[in-house]
Amino acid sequence: MKRSRPYSTTALRDSLRSTMVFIALALLVLPGCQAPYKPTKFLEERNFVIGKAADKPAPAAPSSDPDVSRGRLAVSIDGEKHKLETLTVTPPGKGPFPLAVISHGNSRNQRRVRLDRYQPIAEDFAERGYKAVVFARRGAAFSTGEYVDNMRGCRHLEAGRTSAEDYAAVIKALTSQPDIDRSTIIAAGQSGGGFAVLALASQPPAGLAGVVNFAGGRGGNRRGEQYNCDELGFVNAFSQIGKTARVPALWLYSTADRFFWPDLVKDAFDAYSGGGAPVRLKWFGPLWYAEDGHRLYRGAGQELWSPHIGNFLRDIGVPHRKAGGS
Repeated sequence: MKRSRPYSTTALRDSLRSTMVFIALALLVLPGCQAPYKPTKFLEERNFVIGKAADKPAPAAPSSDPDVSRGRLAVSIDGEKHKLETLTVTPPGKGPFPLAVISHGNSRNQRRVRLDRYQPIAEDFAERGYKAVVFARRGAAFSTGEYVDNMRGCRHLEAGRTSAEDYAAVIKALTSQPDIDRSTIIAAGQSGGGFAVLALASQPPAGLAGVVNFAGGRGGNRRGEQYNCDELGFVNAFSQIGKTARVPALWLYSTADRFFWPDLVKDAFDAYSGGGAPVRLKWFGPLWYAEDGHRLYRGAGQELWSPHIGNFLRDIGVPHRKAGGS
């Protein structure tokens, strides 16, 4: 009787290697089994052209703190008059100041929106010489009207353009004030507000030089599941606004965002930039101050995002240095 030959170490290793390669290929092919996207480049750019740096000098070191005030701004949207709650941070001096307008994300109860959570972003712009205005969109916080964004349900594109109307109305009202330099405007927003500034970039008002998107999007799930009420519609909305957006955009996202996970953001980034939109995407890892990366915008993360805002402003050729900086 013939004895079977025992496997040699080399043959066994080759067999295991072949099996592992087969499993890896199967995972790539089988639907729903793809490995999750993990950014290898933590800074990506598409269609982005570095502009000439602004000739304006850095703001002088302030002799006093910036002025922080609250109020309500009278605006007209779709022929209706509204008063939108505002928090304004004005740098020392008489101006005219470049303008930064900032708005919030969506919430289950829009009347509970707190503008002071966005004050660190406003203060960061004010240190660079901007008059920075945080505002609550229609129906949020103490602003008048109904919250029309949520009324759009999962119609992402329509909702984004509706919120962009609020931005446009605020910019129109503020640029009529004598202390505003209407030639230099930056719009920033978080979550639903971040998506709205991208929609604004596709139909920009005069003077809009750039937009900053903190974890922008709509229709996510706060429980941390990878869910969007219309994932295909989400990506398609970015594609549609990217076809006409030619104002430079800075995207800031964490890989630990519970609403908009890396695969979804990458698809949105590809769709948006595929239409020719100039965009820079900066990824951050998990945050030490919050389990949910969607809270990247909070003041505790300022040391993360502030330098990238400064670099972005510099690269699009608008005032970017902080007071007393070089």
